[in-house]
Amino acid sequence: MFTHSHRRRSARSPGPADGDSPLSDNPLFDQAPAAMLVVDLQDWRISRANRAASVLLGHSSDQLVGMRAGLLFTIDTPQLQRLLTGTDGSSHEVTVVRGDGTTGLLWLSSTVVAQAGRPEALIALTSPLCDSGFRPQLCMGDFQEFAAGLPQAVYEMDLRFILTFVNRAGQAMFGVTDADLSAGLYIPDLIVSEQREEVIAVLSGSLDGIRSLRREWLVRRKDGSTFPVMIHATLIVQQGRVVGNRGLVIDISELKRSQEALEAANRKLNLLNAVTRHDIQNQVTALLGYLTLAEESACDPEQVPLLTKGRAVAEEISRQIMFTRDYQEIGIRAPEWQHLSTVLARARAGWELGDVAITIGDPDLQVYADPMLEKVFSNLIDNAFRYGGPITGVRFSATVTDAGCQIICADDGRGVRNDQKEMIFLEGVGHHTGFGLFLAREILKLTGITIAETGVYGEGAVFIISVPDGGYRPTVQGL
Repeated sequence: MFTHSHRRRSARSPGPADGDSPLSDNPLFDQAPAAMLVVDLQDWRISRANRAASVLLGHSSDQLVGMRAGLLFTIDTPQLQRLLTGTDGSSHEVTVVRGDGTTGLLWLSSTVVAQAGRPEALIALTSPLCDSGFRPQLCMGDFQEFAAGLPQAVYEMDLRFILTFVNRAGQAMFGVTDADLSAGLYIPDLIVSEQREEVIAVLSGSLDGIRSLRREWLVRRKDGSTFPVMIHATLIVQQGRVVGNRGLVIDISELKRSQEALEAANRKLNLLNAVTRHDIQNQVTALLGYLTLAEESACDPEQVPLLTKGRAVAEEISRQIMFTRDYQEIGIRAPEWQHLSTVLARARAGWELGDVAITIGDPDLQVYADPMLEKVFSNLIDNAFRYGGPITGVRFSATVTDAGCQIICADDGRGVRNDQKEMIFLEGVGHHTGFGLFLAREILKLTGITIAETGVYGEGAVFIISVPDGGYRPTVQGL
């Protein structure tokens, strides 16, 4: 039988006083017909709300001031951060939670302002152009009746993480009954022990308005068997107060089994490739040795050039075999979030620099990329040394603009001619293996990252790595 315990959340800390906002003394702000909010971008709390916002959202001004911005919107925290700071564009349609718990769609427009060096977001909320008022979404008053017959598991929980509702599909999935629900089922008890603390932290954060991306958990049935699930959840708000959480639980056992089968097949193919490549490389090494001996002992001088060409061909075969080893590694492991400055530092560490300075800006940034990201930067350094001519420095830096994130690698060598800027990324182009920049582009392409050379010939090479929206994130507080 499942057990449960009670857990109270810590009290919400008070928000900034009205006087902290640059608009607090402006009567136009309070009298504006449009709903307007000011959000402090350091603690992500509402510092000011005008009368129109109070009426539209169904919260009093006292309730809004000090509230976490994440409690008003049903989107995940990273996306809301981008909306408030303007990195997702100046306006966006969002789902807003009213004080009575109902939801609706509004246009959110945000402008970043500053007061005494403290950044704030000035937000305007307006109805979509096609509607005369706040466009309502599905009424959830009869939610449990609606969810009862759904084929996927649906649940509701209270602030103590006790299940208050599980539909028929959910009861079948977990092997529980109405009697079990009446006795009280504590959600963390449905999670395997090694993930229990983590799920408590996520649930606590969700009740404070910190929304995470979809999560995968390993859960257990009443009989003790376990299976993996994906959970999508949102808040339950009544009369302006968070009273719980409701969500959809999806059994991903089949997906996991398919992934494991695919990974097993890939491991077998990779093992076969590695063994075959090793055997061929050994034979090529032996061939090179025999060709060298034949050159040294050739009695007919006319045979020496032929033997030399044969050795060059064997060396090219060897280089191509080494390329297949590197290419095989791409995509074997799942992409992951990587600290950019750490990856750049590792890439730099493998080089004998001499008089060449390799400098790295300190971007407080993470990038979602293949684990071979370090090899991309190592290949760019190699490219600068190999083709840049006499260079004195290579510099890496990163910048985030409205257009996205750009990672820049620039050197002060000779650069790349205009007719070569795209060709250098093709397979086999170059004076060495010809695979360095080709590999770099292939590694980045796995997570939608692009690379291009944009420098001026004669002034140095400049490689721009463009990371798409959602593929990078700063280290910031949650909403």
